[in-house]
Amino acid sequence: MSAISEVSTYELFKAGPLEANANTLLQKAKAFQTQAPDGTTLILLRDEAGGAHSYVSFPASKHASASMAFKLGDAVAAKAQYVEEGLSLADVEQVSQLSVQKLPDVGQSTQAGAEFGTVVQSMVGFLAAGEWVAISLRAPTKSERKSNKLWLAHRGVATHHSFETGAVIASIYAGSSDAMRAGDLVRHLTSTLPGFDVIADARRASKFDGSLPFVVAALVGAATAIAMPLLLLLLREVPTLGVEVPQLLDVPWTVLGVLVAVAAIAVLVGRLVGRLPSSWRTLQRLLGQGLAPESPTLTGTPKRPAKETRTLTKDSEGNPVEKIRPEFAGEYPVHPHAAFLGPHLPLALVAPHAGSAFSGGATGDRIAPVELRRNIGPVIGSDRDGVVHLSSEDAWAGMFVTGLAGSGKSRLLEAQWGWFLSHRLQSRLRRSMIAFDTKGDGVSAAAHARWAAKFDAPVDAVNIADRNAVDGIAFFPEPGGFITAHDYARDVVDTLKAVYGVDSIGPRSSPSLIAVFEAGSLLSRSGTGTVPEVFTEALSRYRGRTPFWYANLLIGNGDDQEAKEIAGLIQDAAQAHPEHAELVSAADHLGPTYGGGVTPSQRKNLFDAPRSKVEPLMTLEHWWARPNQRTWDELLEADANVIIDFGPSASGHALDDRAREQMAALAMHTMWKAIRRTCIGWGLEDRRVAVFEGEVKHLAAHSGDVLSWFRNDGRSFGVEPYFATQFPEQLEDTVRKTMLGYGTRIVLRQEDASVIRDLVASLVIDGSAWEPEDVANLPKYTAIVKTTLDKEAMRAFTLKIPDFETMSVAEFAALHTSEQGASA
Repeated sequence: MSAISEVSTYELFKAGPLEANANTLLQKAKAFQTQAPDGTTLILLRDEAGGAHSYVSFPASKHASASMAFKLGDAVAAKAQYVEEGLSLADVEQVSQLSVQKLPDVGQSTQAGAEFGTVVQSMVGFLAAGEWVAISLRAPTKSERKSNKLWLAHRGVATHHSFETGAVIASIYAGSSDAMRAGDLVRHLTSTLPGFDVIADARRASKFDGSLPFVVAALVGAATAIAMPLLLLLLREVPTLGVEVPQLLDVPWTVLGVLVAVAAIAVLVGRLVGRLPSSWRTLQRLLGQGLAPESPTLTGTPKRPAKETRTLTKDSEGNPVEKIRPEFAGEYPVHPHAAFLGPHLPLALVAPHAGSAFSGGATGDRIAPVELRRNIGPVIGSDRDGVVHLSSEDAWAGMFVTGLAGSGKSRLLEAQWGWFLSHRLQSRLRRSMIAFDTKGDGVSAAAHARWAAKFDAPVDAVNIADRNAVDGIAFFPEPGGFITAHDYARDVVDTLKAVYGVDSIGPRSSPSLIAVFEAGSLLSRSGTGTVPEVFTEALSRYRGRTPFWYANLLIGNGDDQEAKEIAGLIQDAAQAHPEHAELVSAADHLGPTYGGGVTPSQRKNLFDAPRSKVEPLMTLEHWWARPNQRTWDELLEADANVIIDFGPSASGHALDDRAREQMAALAMHTMWKAIRRTCIGWGLEDRRVAVFEGEVKHLAAHSGDVLSWFRNDGRSFGVEPYFATQFPEQLEDTVRKTMLGYGTRIVLRQEDASVIRDLVASLVIDGSAWEPEDVANLPKYTAIVKTTLDKEAMRAFTLKIPDFETMSVAEFAALHTSEQGASA
């Protein structure tokens, strides 16, 4: 076999556990071997740095070999990646090949499966840097199959791996800088490979291979040129001899001998310098292409086995004699540089499962269920069979996305937001959508706004840090109707307790905090129709602030004398208006902290625990005082699309980390309370509340109960949670486990070992095979997805996530019209 015009090489990366079932492994190997062209070469090498690599090279174009590479990868639990620059094996000084004696010793292996992991680990451990082993494959001829069966049958072997469909004739080569090492590599592989039952050796490949006939021809020619003239001289001197062979006397033996010798030497030199065809030149050219020569077929038919025979004859004197013909085991049925192997055995060489010796891994392609090809909701990505949709009807079960920074998780959530915006007019459902951007950079909030603009969707966008904005959200409904100042204060403090925990706001300080917020509510409404004028002319400078501003002063985050003056205003107003129940209640509740005889030190002790923690919230007066505020209840009833940005404002104002996390938790808690008040029964009324957060770790510390409620109890309220995080290890254990139970889990690349274990555990619950390496080796923008359809869990699969944000409206629409189906 000469050099090949087109060669395609693929590197194999680990993509899951090896197939444990021997029969399944055999069937997968057959699927590969029955399609692989003659000359296909399997290669295991260690590079100069010591890293192990598995390759397969096909004497075919990339297009023709792609499906075969996939089938090989499926058999050895690997992902095949095309090697653009090809592969060369010709950079070694010594090459050895398999060599089997004409009458070899043989065992009796009937193995149907092979311990692939053991084989490759043994070979990787034996290979030194810069060395390689290769197996070249071809299909056996009908004659070779017949000879092999006869040869094994004579040895009592009734079943054998070489009898399987897809069995191959395999040639083994090894390359090293040392001839002895190259031979040892061949012998080590034959002794390690299960089912290789022929006692084999190795021979060194050399440029002198096949030179013997030409050396003999040169010697014969030289001998003829020298010896024949002497012989002819003798014939002439003995006339009787010359008469008997007259034709010999007329042949120019010297010229003929010289010509033969010169021609033989010329061919020999041409072969040695690589100018003329030779097995060495073919070997070097093929190795340079990442291939090894396939085994030639035998010339002639090997002598078949024969049993011992005994016959009676008579000798020359007529005496009876028994002639014994000894048993003959038969000659090796294939070429001495090859072996007849079952379809699965050679594949053990390239299974990339030798631990850290291999330079990398990959995640095997798992095709999405066919049910997800229908247009049942937003497109999440695509596999080799086309686009994959998620079920919008099952959005109540939640989506949780996790992956390292830059893996595409935020872009994926933003695309879900975009799809729902694009379908808001066609959908039969009423849906309010609320997006949180708590990262602090405003990038996700800007992306959500761009999606809204792309589909001309109305959106309420608020920036918490913007000191010049006039629009906001009233986290706590103002007193009025059945809500009193005391109810308002209890609502605020209950929320703060949920945000900070009872250790920060315990039974001792809780009543005092309720009192200051109750007073703050009345002070902020002073002079309105619901509250009489409280402020005196002397203290009018305090007029017009928010409840949080007054409460902050009253808990001691300011001058104590000013706080006493403010408290005195409430107490005086209560005396002046005893008919006003709210003023009287507030004055009574302030008594324990601002009554007669209470010292500044005693007041400080009452508020010592919560004071420093709530200070970031209390001082955000620009937020609490915004003139145009809508409550969460109003936004939900209006099916509003809301973007809450906790990043810097356009003018450069930013929240510090403490204030940002606390305000994010406060926003989440107050929204949650509003959902429980407003959205009762929405799950049955075709109304939804979709909540998006691209980095949930900023909420987990203070909002774990909310995040768990969304999954466990939110369905009847129409809640659809969409959450992502880069750092699932930073989530409280209960929250992490809750999110790993969401109906749709999307796993992008992770590196933390404990997190990977949790993720894998959530994937294999349906019995499918996933390993930690599958998560650790995910390429960028590639995800493992487990989702729900019609309340039934689908098996996990892999896909590529497209760059949704760069798509035009037309491109985005075209992506979602892969097939007509139910629309949300």
